[in-house]
Parts: sequence; C-alpha cells; structure tokens
Amino acid sequence: MFNQFTVVKNFKVDQFDVEVSWAYENESVRDLHDETEEDFVEMERRLEAGIDTHYMVVTRVSYDDKLMGLSSLGSCYALDCSPEEDINNGIGGYLADMVEEAVDEARGEAVAMIDRLKADFLS
Repeated sequence: MFNQFTVVKNFKVDQFDVEVSWAYENESVRDLHDETEEDFVEMERRLEAGIDTHYMVVTRVSYDDKLMGLSSLGSCYALDCSPEEDINNGIGGYLADMVEEAVDEARGEAVAMIDRLKADFLS
C-alpha cells in the first residue's frame, strides 16, 4: 500500500538537501510496540480519538535533485502532539541520528559516483 507522505522540513547539510516527511503507520500499534494490554487499550482509544498519531518518518537526502541517502523509522508515536510537532522536537533524539545516517549514505554514494564517472569518462 502506498503512503501519502507529508513534508515537515527541508534544510541543507553541507551540499545536500534534506527532506523529512511522515505518513500514517500501516501496522497496528499492537504489532509494533511492547506494551501491556492496558497500555494498548489506552493507546488505541487515543489514536481513534485523534489525540495521538501512530506514524512513520522518512529522511531523504539529495544532491542536484538525485536521491543519494535515505533513512526511515517506523512505529513512531506522537503522544499529545501532531507528528509535525514530534518531528520538530526531534522524535526523542531519533531525528538527528536519522539525518546523520542518511547524510553519511549520501556522502558514500557521492564518492562512489565520482569513482564511476572517472572510470567511465576519464579512462
């Protein structure tokens, strides 16, 4: 099933463009969290009432409109706030790690691309 992602933030890290977006989580909160039965009942009540949101987040890193790095985190739970607020607050520290992971992947891809271009065009 295709998820419709909502872009929350765009910013630069060095030469790269970073986009952070979210979509509703497809899986049940019961399948992805290790809580007690009482916790699940309360979480499901809050989700159904629109108080909380169960979501996934994706960080995309591009250079010159080419995707170079990607990181994702599923089963995020925005408690008493929107996913946008949770993301803007750093997702409990996970967002910085996600950005670092995606940027590191992008840097590695950039180096590999330079090597491929040299081999293809300068040999």
